[in-house]
Amino acid sequence: MSEKSLSRKITAELKVTETALSRQLENLYKKISLDIGNGLPLESVKAKYQKQIKSLIAESVQRSWLYSHTLISQVSGESISITAKDGQGIETTINKVENEFWSLTTKLVLRNEVEAFKVNTNSEIEQLDSFDIHAAFIAFGIFGAYYAFNQGIDSKSQEIGRVIKLKFVVREDCVDTKICLPLNGGLYDPGNIPFTFPLHKHCHCRLIPVLSS
Repeated sequence: MSEKSLSRKITAELKVTETALSRQLENLYKKISLDIGNGLPLESVKAKYQKQIKSLIAESVQRSWLYSHTLISQVSGESISITAKDGQGIETTINKVENEFWSLTTKLVLRNEVEAFKVNTNSEIEQLDSFDIHAAFIAFGIFGAYYAFNQGIDSKSQEIGRVIKLKFVVREDCVDTKICLPLNGGLYDPGNIPFTFPLHKHCHCRLIPVLSS
C-alpha cells in the first residue's frame, strides 16, 4: 500500500471514531447544560455523568490506540501484542482526554451563563459572538481520535524501534500551512518527537510508521 493510500485509510478509520465521539459527547453536554441550568452545581453534574463520559472516551481511545497497532504490524511484519506499557499509556490518554472534556464543558457553561464581552482596539466593549457548541465538539472528537492514535503509534514504535521510524503526515484536505505543512514528511525516531499533538485546533496530522532504512 502506498503512503498516500495508507494516509487516506487512516483518515477514514479515525473519521468513524471522531464522529461517534463528538456526537455522543455533544448529546451528553446538552444534558449537562440542562442540569446546570436547573441549578445543579457543576461538581454534582460531574459526579452524575463522569462514569458515562469516561466509558465513551475509553472506548474511543482504545479503538484508536489498537488501530495504531494494526498499522505498525502491517508495516513491520511483526506480531504486535498488548503489553503493560500499552495499558498504562491507554489509561493516561483516557485521563488526558477526559480532563480536556471537562475543561471544555466548564468553559462552555461559563460562556452560556455569563454574557461574554471583549474590549476592542478602540477601547470599546463588544459582546462576543455566540459560541458554536456543535463545532466545539467536532473539534473535540478530532482531538480525541487523533491524539490517542498518535500516542499509540509513538508508544508501540518505541518497543520495536529497531525497524520503525515515524513520518509526520498531514491530511490532504485539512492542513495548516504555517504550522503543519513545514513538518510534512519529517522522519523521527520513536520516542523523540519534538512536538506535542494536536499542533493546533482541528489538527488532523498523524504519525505513520515506516521501515527504517
